[in-house]
Amino acid sequence: MDTAKKPEEIKLDKSGRIRFTAGFFVCAILWMTGLAIVSAVLLPQHLRDIAGEAASTTIFGYVNAATAIASLVANLLFGNLSDRTRSRFGRRTPWIFWGAILAGVTLFLIGVVDNAWLIGI
Repeated sequence: MDTAKKPEEIKLDKSGRIRFTAGFFVCAILWMTGLAIVSAVLLPQHLRDIAGEAASTTIFGYVNAATAIASLVANLLFGNLSDRTRSRFGRRTPWIFWGAILAGVTLFLIGVVDNAWLIGI
């Protein structure tokens, strides 16, 4: 018999649903805009500055391929780990917090590092 308490459902009226949807949409647009600027503009320019015009396109392709493979593995791994996490902050909150810290540090390091291999790693 399952004795665990189930979380209470939050009922939203129509205006609450509209506000939630609008806020979620704006947050997603701002978040993806920031990531798109880094991946489509700043990273290729930084690679051009490091490796030159001809080699930067090849390096950018390798970095994108490595990122796709790493995302494939990381989403499955960290999704399963976060499902099993039990903390006083909840299941996802520690992963979101430390993931944001790690993302900020790595974005900073991409701008500082002058080696294409380190950027790929």
